[in-house]
Amino acid sequence: MRVDVSLLAGACKGVRVVDRRKVRELMLQKGLKVVDLHRLTGLSSGHISDILTGRRRHLSARTLYVLAKALGVTVEDLLDTQAREDTDALASH
Repeated sequence: MRVDVSLLAGACKGVRVVDRRKVRELMLQKGLKVVDLHRLTGLSSGHISDILTGRRRHLSARTLYVLAKALGVTVEDLLDTQAREDTDALASH
């Protein structure tokens, strides 16, 4: 899948840290397993597992986009708001 990541610039300002708890919660709500998300996104099962365990937190715009699309949410819905607030606070000093 080809994604024009420039369209995501506004949603992905600053640090793009995924909130793994949100991803897991959305998967549970939709009854999705790792293999299902793999089929929907094209991401490897290992990559998805790394996201869910927190081994991968800083994701590319493309990865965030395909995850959000598969889970039926916006990219911003997947971002760790605490990490974003911490980054904003550091940038303002």
